[in-house]
Amino acid sequence: MEFKEKGNKEYAAGNWEAAAELFTRALAVDPDFGVCLANRAACWIHLGRWSAGLSDCEAAVTKSLAPQVKVKVYWRKAKCLQALGQPVGETLVQLRALDPDNKELHAMLQPVPVVAIDSLPAFSEAPAPPKPSNWTPPGRPIAYATIQSLLRQKRPEADDFAFSIEPQELVAAHRGIGIDPEVIDYYHDLIAARGGTHGAALLRALKSCDRYSSAEFLADESLAAAASKAVS
Repeated sequence: MEFKEKGNKEYAAGNWEAAAELFTRALAVDPDFGVCLANRAACWIHLGRWSAGLSDCEAAVTKSLAPQVKVKVYWRKAKCLQALGQPVGETLVQLRALDPDNKELHAMLQPVPVVAIDSLPAFSEAPAPPKPSNWTPPGRPIAYATIQSLLRQKRPEADDFAFSIEPQELVAAHRGIGIDPEVIDYYHDLIAARGGTHGAALLRALKSCDRYSSAEFLADESLAAAASKAVS
């Protein structure tokens, strides 16, 4: 498929956001395209978007995949779980069933606690995962109050979740309510820091919300300018 091949080229060039967008377009044509789910999960891992990576891995293992691809997906799933502070043991056991000759994996599954899997094959170059925390992502669908709660938590996990929200979710949460200056500034700050195609899509979504363009609701114009510059 054309989108998959283009996505592979962007991935090979290290353009993770562009590659993820192309794999998403391929999945829009064929939602059961397991390889594209696996490849997009790899993009999210390189971008540090662990929740999105975990979601794609969990979807990918339900699809028809070549054995070697499924092994990679389980490694990626373990990496995401570790980064999110969730148990990895069950995933490693499933992985051993697929990759029984992997000595590194056998060592991890000795009857001692699994304390780190930082050197997972093919992803040792990924950013070091954060320390485990007891943070629990909010439920879906995202509500207006949920976004306000995320910005007040002032913690990386909450910021990661807020930035990972799909643009249409952001619009739906504010439909008929409008959007307050705190939320505008919060998203401007996230977009300015992270940019990318997803940041650009979030900025477009913000601008479609009620009251966004009203001067009284643009509390910090410098943040708005920085967000626009980051995605231009």
